[in-house]
Amino acid sequence: MHMRIVSMALAATLGLAFVSDARAALPLNISSLQGDAEIQVQGTGSGATSGANLTFINNSTGYSFGVTNPGDTSLVGTISGTYSLLGSQITTTSIPFVGNVQQAPVTGTGTLTINDNGGTGGNTLTGTVTGFTLISQLGTGDTLNPLGLINLTGLSYSGSNADLQALVTAGNQFGSVTITFQYASPTPLSSIVGSAAGTSSLSYSGVLTAVPEPSTMALAALGALGLVGYGLRRRNAQGA
Repeated sequence: MHMRIVSMALAATLGLAFVSDARAALPLNISSLQGDAEIQVQGTGSGATSGANLTFINNSTGYSFGVTNPGDTSLVGTISGTYSLLGSQITTTSIPFVGNVQQAPVTGTGTLTINDNGGTGGNTLTGTVTGFTLISQLGTGDTLNPLGLINLTGLSYSGSNADLQALVTAGNQFGSVTITFQYASPTPLSSIVGSAAGTSSLSYSGVLTAVPEPSTMALAALGALGLVGYGLRRRNAQGA
């Protein structure tokens, strides 16, 4: 009976591992396209006492990033919308820290698109940008890059690209897809907010990944605990 309980727990654990591995199984590596495709940050206030607007700028082809995975280099995408970085209540010298990580809230909504034929004809994946989780930076030195997390929901795609199909399936199953991007030019957060910094234009690269919702992981964990508990109760009942 003990071995049966262990087997049940192992099966539940493997189920959790499968959910976690699904996130790692579908990464799409992205990079801003050549020719002025970049993230543009424009200060919005007086001096260093206000926030900034953040926009993904397209190049002359009308797209802002490409997918660099082997076999997927014909995939190009855009991220529409203007996003608010920080706010008037936070100055460039008081961006909050959580431990030794400096974090800046970003708000706004938009649309992500990925075309599967280099932007000429083909089919297009679409998803709703539900806002940035945050932009964070470890430390404040000029040699460290900020990271950005963008959440995507409501993905749809009617084309035949297997990786886009898998991304949509996993994203809709788990509840969201996340883009994690990093600026190519090392720039501290305090240098890219406030009108004193003017306009910063930064190239970037990152990864598109399907991410299980916390509730999905919690339910899987509860299921694993339930299986173990059930086995223990049966063993105790039989031994009584």
